[in-house]
Amino acid sequence: FARATPGAANVAKPHAGWAGAPRLAKPPGVYAGAIDLQIETPDFLGEVRFTLDGSVPGPEAERYAEPLRLAKPTVVRTRAFRDGHLPGPVVTASYLIGEPTRFPVVSISAAPRNLFDPAIGIYTADNAKREWERPTFFEWFEPGGRREIGQAVGLRIHGGWSRHYDQKSLRLYARDRYGKSAFDHRFFPGLRIGAFRRLLLRNSGNGWKLAFMRDAIGHELVAGMGLGSQAWLPSIVYLNGRYQGVHNLRERIDKHYLASHHGIEPGEVDLLQNGIRAGDKEHWKRLERFFNGPTEKPAEWIHALEPFIDLDNLFDYVIAEVFLDNRDWPLNNQQQWRPRTVTGRWRWI
Repeated sequence: FARATPGAANVAKPHAGWAGAPRLAKPPGVYAGAIDLQIETPDFLGEVRFTLDGSVPGPEAERYAEPLRLAKPTVVRTRAFRDGHLPGPVVTASYLIGEPTRFPVVSISAAPRNLFDPAIGIYTADNAKREWERPTFFEWFEPGGRREIGQAVGLRIHGGWSRHYDQKSLRLYARDRYGKSAFDHRFFPGLRIGAFRRLLLRNSGNGWKLAFMRDAIGHELVAGMGLGSQAWLPSIVYLNGRYQGVHNLRERIDKHYLASHHGIEPGEVDLLQNGIRAGDKEHWKRLERFFNGPTEKPAEWIHALEPFIDLDNLFDYVIAEVFLDNRDWPLNNQQQWRPRTVTGRWRWI
């Protein structure tokens, strides 16, 4: 049945099963010149339909009849249909024609209306500030052109003021409902973590109009100080086959980041940034009481604060922000966290 009805009678037309998956004669990847792509049907009783605009093929999509001539970067999405059966799985593959690069490549495919429609598109100027999530397909190609990841994910626009820029930062979500709950790949050289729940494709934030790498280099500099930092890797991004320029692939700082870097459970973290991002503020409120009382002896605060704050971490954090001349701080872009244990102290990222 096309739709489940738990606890109730099935009212829809029954189906004999699902159609199979089409097979693409050439693997996704980087190609020096134009190619002719053949698509094989899973059996002779069905038909294959396809799209080249990033949308999921439906029964109204173009029917495959002859090899597709691909002469520019193109996302091919194809699906089999058969009478008496539910539609088969969607097969997605990006062919980066004539686009050699030494950088890794990201190809994102999604229904165009989910990106650019004035009413529901997340990439439009009016909607970019909203926390809307849209289903998409994410492909990761290593510099040699080999595809290492191809999976359905959730896509949101990321950032604060930088959402207003023409080139926007993107946030990628691996969730069970899309098929996989993690990005299983070691993206970042030197980082031993090989599974990520969230990833960013960042437009460099406030550095978008400048060198495009100031924030990333700052993170590299402070990593040696023991401060929490985000790994980064420049990558080329295509959106439905259209070149979107260089984005910095980054870890996303959240409870999953803290869990993977510090060996704790995601649910055992307090994380604050302009409000509560994980856990709660009860421990932080106890800390704030020190500053709501008499201030005749501020020198005594140091000893009183030690059970609450990793003071060495705080001092290093302030030194780093001042040295890096962060003009969007301290009233903004400040994150602090602690493990939710009896002795857990606040640290800054």
